[in-house]
Amino acid sequence: MGDTGANSALEYAVGKALAAKCAQSGCDEVLLLGDNIYPQGPASVTDPAFASAIIKPFAPVDSVFWLTLGNHDYGGGNAGAGTDMGKGPIWLQWAATQTKFILPATSYERTDGNVHFFCLDSNLIKQGQGAAQIEQWQAKMTAAESGWKIAFAHHPYLSNGDHGNATGAVKAAYDALVCGHVDLLIDGHDHSMQWLKPTAKCGTTEFIVSGAGSEHTGLGGSNPAYFQNASSVGFFWVEINGSKLHGEFIDQNGKVLYTRDRVR
Repeated sequence: MGDTGANSALEYAVGKALAAKCAQSGCDEVLLLGDNIYPQGPASVTDPAFASAIIKPFAPVDSVFWLTLGNHDYGGGNAGAGTDMGKGPIWLQWAATQTKFILPATSYERTDGNVHFFCLDSNLIKQGQGAAQIEQWQAKMTAAESGWKIAFAHHPYLSNGDHGNATGAVKAAYDALVCGHVDLLIDGHDHSMQWLKPTAKCGTTEFIVSGAGSEHTGLGGSNPAYFQNASSVGFFWVEINGSKLHGEFIDQNGKVLYTRDRVR
């Protein structure tokens, strides 16, 4: 889930629903997909927003959280232009003091069982500073061992939400890194829940938007979708067993809105 940083009653409701789902079905880990603190990210390592927007809303969840950074996390005014690169080290310094919330770098990879995760710093790419990141991950994504390959970032490749599909440097990077190379790209940015269909260009790569972590906004795009919802907040829960992936969109009341299975 992404875009959780509003410190709102809805965010706390999502945290409570997530805790209930994890207690019922299990959660090995949680992915936070950026815009973790609105509107301008943290001012310092000791900013109380870390507690109010991240720690307290998810206190009931007994799991580790792997973080991603979004444009608002990089500041640049209340609109979240994402231009204050000095915010990145603040996030890393804070995460180094935590055990539940993990951010080893602003982009990173890890393997859990038969799942290879790639975290992309899409804001850095959007700001034209992602060349080294793209070069680093391109070879690794295409050469990753067999198993599930899941990329997660803040900005979507496809979205029917207000921000729409990727453009410019972000699109070019996703074309090179994600499209046709991973099984799923999971992201936020648009405050809705969407499971978008693969495109002819990207082969079997599917696209999940789960940016309704603390508020919801509209849908107006025309990308073909298995499911989309902009009237609820919530999260995307995934279970992977061998070659089968089971996904559920769940709202703030714990109601399952949509389920789908995929076999690779």
